[in-house]
Amino acid sequence: MEAPELAQLLVQQPDADARRRVLARHADRLDDDLAQALKNQADYFLRTDVEKARLSATALLELAAETGNPRHRALGLLAWANIYAIGLGEYEQALAQYNEATEIYRALNDEISAARSQTGKIWALTNLSRYQEAEEAAAWAADILERRGETRLLALLTLNRAINFARQGDDVRALATFDHARELLESLGEEGAGYLPWIDQNRSIVLRNLGRLQESLESAERAWRGMEAHGEFVEAARARQSMAVSYLLLGRYTEALNLMDEARRIFLEDGRERDAILLDLFLCDILLPLRRFQDVIRITRQVRPFFAQRGMAQEIGKALLDEAVAYVGLGKFDEARASLIEARKRFLLDANPVLVAAADLELAALLLHLDELDESDSLLQNAEAVFKAQNLLPQLARTWLLQARLALKRGHWDQAERLARQTLSVAQQEEIITLAYRARHILGRTHHHRGDLWQAMD
Repeated sequence: MEAPELAQLLVQQPDADARRRVLARHADRLDDDLAQALKNQADYFLRTDVEKARLSATALLELAAETGNPRHRALGLLAWANIYAIGLGEYEQALAQYNEATEIYRALNDEISAARSQTGKIWALTNLSRYQEAEEAAAWAADILERRGETRLLALLTLNRAINFARQGDDVRALATFDHARELLESLGEEGAGYLPWIDQNRSIVLRNLGRLQESLESAERAWRGMEAHGEFVEAARARQSMAVSYLLLGRYTEALNLMDEARRIFLEDGRERDAILLDLFLCDILLPLRRFQDVIRITRQVRPFFAQRGMAQEIGKALLDEAVAYVGLGKFDEARASLIEARKRFLLDANPVLVAAADLELAALLLHLDELDESDSLLQNAEAVFKAQNLLPQLARTWLLQARLALKRGHWDQAERLARQTLSVAQQEEIITLAYRARHILGRTHHHRGDLWQAMD
């Protein structure tokens, strides 16, 4: 029996005793080939069936216990680390497994395998907002992999390095790093082709953040089709999720909801609670413009304990941000202010200036509503500086829109018109309907003020 067949047989057993009997019957096959087959099997199921991934990783550690081979144990630890980090979102548990595997490889003087073990570790550290640690690990591993000519491993490490930049709000640098990862994979020909949809999926997120919505949709759709072609249905659901968020920004709520419902079904069927709960957070962004404020508050209160348990400060902050907007919609301004202040604290802990500016933007909108104009103006200027530095056009346009409303309150009609036209230019360029109609409303008010009623009506 070949190693891949034996690996499949082990996963089909009903319990640990049955797996031990299979191992005993095939004592002459308990070698590196079987260990690698079990690791490959765990990696494959990580994208398709998390329970079978668990069984493969468990069988691999059972094999290591039989052989006493430290390399087998290191492979089993990496398989479990990936399940914790990618499949289940339990990042602290993942780090413990990655670190133990790395120490085994270091003891064996195997620097390539030690460097390879950092790829998933970077993802775990990133989700725990430990960005500097992630970058240090990435730089150390990249130096080894580049020096040793391990292009495929270097490309996958570079992919996670780009995600680390994106989580910090540095989307321009993230996009350049994703493109470098793509170049590395394309240089491998067929060997790298299967990973290209992962690049497309992650590029779609930063393209959306940069206001390039049509490019984002195209990238997410390429990812979706590529992942489905490779049988990676869970990853394809993440691509659908990315498409849904872009549809939301375009005001296409029905399409967004349908894609989210489909993704949620896939996540829950495969036992991926983290992905389903993150989807609930994205759902709030659809419910807010539909004025379903009580639903948003209910969801954000439900998801925060899950994120807190896993040390996900950024996601807690985003939930608080949505909660604050819902409170504003309900006219509960004190509660909204408290949620915004708490969200801002979380984003400061996360060391993410873009999300701090996003919290400032929502607080500025609240203060504008309450006629606290000077403080609102100061917050808007600070947010504008951050969004300009990161070249984030949609966020900049929303800032200009609020500044235009502020100018109207102060009776600065020419300034309001100029800012509304800047907003409208971005809205038309990226087909962001919600921004466009708000900008046109302000333009209508400025024309009305000047007595140009026909143009105001237009």
